[in-house]
Amino acid sequence: MNVCHGRVQHLYNQSISISNSITGDLNTEENKLKIAMIREFVTNILVMCQKSRLRIAPNLKRNICKGCNVILVSGITAKIRLQSKNKTPLFNKKCLLCTYSTNYPQVNHKDVYVDKFTKLS
Repeated sequence: MNVCHGRVQHLYNQSISISNSITGDLNTEENKLKIAMIREFVTNILVMCQKSRLRIAPNLKRNICKGCNVILVSGITAKIRLQSKNKTPLFNKKCLLCTYSTNYPQVNHKDVYVDKFTKLS
């Protein structure tokens, strides 16, 4: 395993743990500092992958807001909805900080997984 892979995974895990510790209103001083730290970690991940020419894994890439570089965690920094258009179900992820919205196709039709840690029923 490349050194950069381990470093990216460590920064991603740190930003997930910090974002899970955000409680209440996003506009409090403490939560603004946590969001700034998350933004710094995600920016470091993106710069590191760009400089070492690594591809970011799709599950990592889908959990990063392209508008404000924050980890998207359901209920804390993102609103996630399941939409059924035509025959392909889509996930609509909307960032609660910058209101950037993206749609992703559902991979497995039997179980709906938003990411590794949360499961929708």
